[in-house]
Amino acid sequence: MSKFKKPKHAHDAAHTDPKAAAAEDHMQVRIMSINMFFGNFYFDHLLQALHDQQAELPQTFVRRVFSAKASEAVGKPIAKERLDAKTLLERLDRLECHTHLLTRVSHEYYAKVLPVIQSSGFGKTRMCVQLSIRHPGMLVCLRGSGPQEQHLVSFPPQDSDVYSYFLQVKSDAALLGFEDERFKSSENAREHTIFNKAHLRILAWLSVYCQTLLHYLDQLKSDSDCFDQHGRCKHTPNMCWRTVVYHFANATSFKQHNFFPKPIDLCPQGRLDHLYDATSSSALSASIACATNTSTTTNRANNSRRNSPDGKEASAAPPALIGTPNLRKAVLEHICASAETRYTNMLTQYASTLDDTNLLIQAIRDHLTGIIDDLESLPPPPQAAQTFFLALDECGSIATILPLIRRVWFHAGPASTWILLVDTNSYLAPLAGTAARTGSRRTSDYDTHRLAQPFSAMPLDVNLTYQERQALFGWGSNGLPSASIKDLNLALPKLGRPLWNDKKYHTDGLINARAILGKLVRADKWQWPDTGSTLSSSSLDSTNQNLLALVSSRIPLELTSKAGPEQWYAFVSQQIAHHLRFVGRIFSTSDAIISSTPSEPSLSAAAAWSFRSHDDKVTAANWSLIVQAIVIAMAPVGINIGAQGEQGVALACSMAVDLAVSKRYRTALAKSLTSRPTLPFDTKYDAVFGLVTVREWLETLAFQPAEGRDEASSDPMDVDTGCADEQEPANRDPRKQLGSSRLAAWADRAWLNFKHMVRLPKQIPHGEAKVMRSEVLLELWFRNAAAQGISNQEGWDILIPIYESDDDKPPKPSSIFDKARLSYVAIQVKNCIKRPDAKVLAAPVGPNLCVAQGTTKECLELFIDLKATNGRHVISQRPAMPSPQGMLRHHILVAGSALCVLDRLTGPARNVVGMLFGNADSLDTLEFDNEQAKYVQRVKNKAVHQEAWNNAQARIEGVLVGVTQEPEADARDALATSSMAI
Repeated sequence: MSKFKKPKHAHDAAHTDPKAAAAEDHMQVRIMSINMFFGNFYFDHLLQALHDQQAELPQTFVRRVFSAKASEAVGKPIAKERLDAKTLLERLDRLECHTHLLTRVSHEYYAKVLPVIQSSGFGKTRMCVQLSIRHPGMLVCLRGSGPQEQHLVSFPPQDSDVYSYFLQVKSDAALLGFEDERFKSSENAREHTIFNKAHLRILAWLSVYCQTLLHYLDQLKSDSDCFDQHGRCKHTPNMCWRTVVYHFANATSFKQHNFFPKPIDLCPQGRLDHLYDATSSSALSASIACATNTSTTTNRANNSRRNSPDGKEASAAPPALIGTPNLRKAVLEHICASAETRYTNMLTQYASTLDDTNLLIQAIRDHLTGIIDDLESLPPPPQAAQTFFLALDECGSIATILPLIRRVWFHAGPASTWILLVDTNSYLAPLAGTAARTGSRRTSDYDTHRLAQPFSAMPLDVNLTYQERQALFGWGSNGLPSASIKDLNLALPKLGRPLWNDKKYHTDGLINARAILGKLVRADKWQWPDTGSTLSSSSLDSTNQNLLALVSSRIPLELTSKAGPEQWYAFVSQQIAHHLRFVGRIFSTSDAIISSTPSEPSLSAAAAWSFRSHDDKVTAANWSLIVQAIVIAMAPVGINIGAQGEQGVALACSMAVDLAVSKRYRTALAKSLTSRPTLPFDTKYDAVFGLVTVREWLETLAFQPAEGRDEASSDPMDVDTGCADEQEPANRDPRKQLGSSRLAAWADRAWLNFKHMVRLPKQIPHGEAKVMRSEVLLELWFRNAAAQGISNQEGWDILIPIYESDDDKPPKPSSIFDKARLSYVAIQVKNCIKRPDAKVLAAPVGPNLCVAQGTTKECLELFIDLKATNGRHVISQRPAMPSPQGMLRHHILVAGSALCVLDRLTGPARNVVGMLFGNADSLDTLEFDNEQAKYVQRVKNKAVHQEAWNNAQARIEGVLVGVTQEPEADARDALATSSMAI
């Protein structure tokens, strides 16, 4: 038995802390014991046995334990000298407290490649750059250089060296030929050689990238003076490592737009802040050289030799972190140049096996896996799960070789290093072929071919801070409003995607409509097609795509795949990639996409400005083109117009407000369309945010416009063109009708600002005892929006906010906004053969509002019966709610066949617009439905016939038609007579 001498320092420690001295003695004994074990011949036998069985062992374990070069040199297995005995024992002690970490981690993902897919303007690039201050990595931009897309180019600029390098890979791989838009599988020696060369070129670039990342992080780690020669942290491991990562990101990332601030949780004891934040000093370089050369030269040389499989590769050192002009560009140039050299060396090294189908796996082991292991072992132990990354931005330009990159990365098998594929093109997700996608659907714990879920959860409305909301909406203890109407409108760039808050897209809050339209439509300079133009019959035509993008920002177009996935997927992917359609989710194992057009007031205001013209005839012609485009796309794309034709009514309401604005603000619109830089602010403001009265809108929508109306002429708002409902006896003298004069007065001081429709997330309370929160109307007015209720919304389908003024003059932009002045226009749409009965007509349409004591709030309800064929409207008043409600409801029953705004449509649109108000897919079907409605409504014995047709329509929709409820008296008598006749 061996005896060990007690260390000298143990006695000194014992005088101060007996427990510490005992612990130190115990550690020294353990260190000596394990050193003896390492020196024992049994340890050599163990290494030899493991080395002989290395083919059966996990390759990660083999690479971490054995030094391949040292073993070859001495002719026996040699362990890597990574840890001294004390470090090993300390790590073992930590593992005893974390036994849950010892469980086997399976190969969870098919490849650690994550698509990040979202339409433009959400800050995908910024997200990746900001990610780099916590997780080491770089973003490279591979934007294509085609001249046809230069008007769409935004930040960041193309990294030309990297783009050219991967373009060469595309050229190499193209020699294989294509099959189903992918490179063909290699089948002979020539094709195997082409296959291997393309993959080797990718491998060379990834290898040098990881090696460069390793070089800089190792340098910063050494320069920080936070770690000893064995990698142990002297201070706080988390903070020390974050400091290393931050300084790498700060040195190599984009500087534009101040992408990230300096974190507050960096190590205060390290030297990096002093060394790398200094501005200029020749002494600085000397101090760095003095501080770092002695500690890092040997390690970096060893790394360089270890990462070159033949030990002979003499690539140039990466550029210095300090003193290199445009460091990021220099780093990427170094990576590409070194990758070319490494690729050339690979061709020499593997010249005799270039047609070998297994060459790629061996080459990856030789040139990449060891570097990745070294890279992932850099963080101190508490940071063992640190993630590294490479982000390929705008990678759609090299889409055909992305599967090759994924294949190399799969075989490399990194533990925590990911490749991020950042783009707007949904075709990039998923990347895997049929077999991998099928395998990923399995749910067993032992299946390894799992695909990473594409990431698309990007933020909206993030630029409007809490403090700004307080100022705008009067939050806080006093709750008093202080913002003007103009203040609300100038805050709109802070809503929607972060892009709109960029100075390019607004001037002091007033949106730059032309610049925004440049992102929405795919054209160098957008111009509407000529008046009366007939559009292409293809929904994928570029003009049709632009028109549908414009209307999608005004009216939510729900896209279903009922017509088949081929054109649908192509259309949706184009709308996402080039027309700002929002990605809700992309599924990894199918071609399904959830997409929508959320509320973005700046985008909708710019689109509305584009629709409107100083000549309302041109505005009507623009809407005519929109109708054509929607009808063309309905069948192949599966546009859902709503069960009752609600989308058609939403279109009619939006068209009516555009025509009213075009008429009232023709001068401001004419000037704004000239794009003169010296245009007064007020003129530009009116052209975008001008308000119109409910009277102007309602006349345009459902009444004949009163051209040249004066005091003596008949007022359309005073005319009862039909019979009143059962709440109020009909009054054939419109001048004496109780509701009409008050409705006209209210409609002249009620103002509209809506420019787009939004879908509400939940049902709004409806009924006598339920009151809608005032914040609903406030949110809609602020967003310049009207609301579409969810499918089971009771009472109404569309809710439009209005703002009341004291007279028939529009409220001044500088006036303080008062949410107590908000009310609404509520619209209910019915599209049934059976006419609405008295109970339905008498029911309140709009919600109840909270009204101050002693005041009355007025609103307007429109009940639109699309199947009504008499072409008459009925105006009435409904003070039917209990008096505490304080609400006066103006009510109009509107015959859908008399929506006169549709008469303003021109060309083919006028004939096909009816298809937006029902479940018709052709003009023949539309004509049949209209004739059927006329027939059913005119037949004798209506109780029986109309009930039978109503039941037939219900069965079409698959709902229950009951037989146990007793019919009403007239229907019962008719049914009995019919039965007796049988």
